[in-house]
Amino acid sequence: MNHRAVEAISGDHPEFAGILDNLGFNLLNKYKATGQIDDLASAIEMFDRAIEMIPDRHPNLPGYFSNLAACLRHSFEATGSMEDLERAIYVTRKAFETTPDADYIALARYLTQLGLYLGYRSEQTDSRDDVDTAIELAERALEKCPTITKASLPCMATLESGSAASLT
Repeated sequence: MNHRAVEAISGDHPEFAGILDNLGFNLLNKYKATGQIDDLASAIEMFDRAIEMIPDRHPNLPGYFSNLAACLRHSFEATGSMEDLERAIYVTRKAFETTPDADYIALARYLTQLGLYLGYRSEQTDSRDDVDTAIELAERALEKCPTITKASLPCMATLESGSAASLT
């Protein structure tokens, strides 16, 4: 699907936000393959539009926030924009806050993602508080995954890297 197809669909179509999210995801993958920053900017725009269109309690909202945060992280990595990193942190918090308590795997994933982004910020700002918070978030993520699962492995990696960073 391309931009023209999105523009041809009515904004009040019940699946429009999902179509925008899918297009954003495909644009992010295209950016990863080509490195074209315009594709990344378009992906961010699609995720922003999708988020604006759905209600606050929509079950897909946390995933849309997470997708947007991933794009913002890539933008930070490509441009060094602290504004993008700060927004990625904010949006990841929103993903966590809008996720139902019963979805412990998603909650653990968002805590891990947030910890990683705080780790990136600490590398830029030398913030010990960010390192400590990243470790705390990784520990909380592990608590949400009581048994070792594929979903808990990134949590453990974040905890390990955060602990190593706190030693230096």
